[in-house]
Amino acid sequence: MTLLDARIGFIIRRQRKYLKLSLNELGAMIGVDHSTLTQYEGGTRRVPYERAELLALALGLDIRLIDRTESQSGPPPKLRRESKVNVGPIHKGCVCKGECTQGEVPEFLL
Repeated sequence: MTLLDARIGFIIRRQRKYLKLSLNELGAMIGVDHSTLTQYEGGTRRVPYERAELLALALGLDIRLIDRTESQSGPPPKLRRESKVNVGPIHKGCVCKGECTQGEVPEFLL
């Protein structure tokens, strides 16, 4: 397990919990079982590119947040403020409803 794998797993788990999806529900959406998702979230199994694309789509995330190759190239992704899916985890406790700069991805997650 690398720090990058752990970071990717953390992002996946946090977004899944925010969307109130169970491991079984998300697994059915992307074609894997719950134990595989548990390994992705724990950082003990790398997410293959094909699964990263499906996960990003299912969770409403920018692919660069969860793909090893994409996350290291280009400018840091920003969360779309108009999407509830992308604003919630970063804005926990904020009352601005996505209008402030807290909607950007913190550097420690990149």
